[in-house]
Amino acid sequence: DILAGYYAKRMGLPVMDLVVATNENDILDRFFKSGVYSREDCRETLSPSMDITISSNFERFLYHMAGDDASVLQPMMAEFESTGKLQGTPK
Repeated sequence: DILAGYYAKRMGLPVMDLVVATNENDILDRFFKSGVYSREDCRETLSPSMDITISSNFERFLYHMAGDDASVLQPMMAEFESTGKLQGTPK
């Protein structure tokens, strides 16, 4: 889980890079490459635990990227809820 890796790195684990593992349902990979988090139809694959269209931990990650400020995160999540799309900044 990429969020667990992020937390470990944040706590001091000497990790150079975190790698997102994905299949055809690649919402996180698309976000980190393009800065756009957008909902798509779920495609059934041979790895059902990765057959997701919304990452359950992504909002927690965004909270940290927003400086642990819920008032910054709230409009972003409201936009995603209403449009199915969230525009971020790729890193």
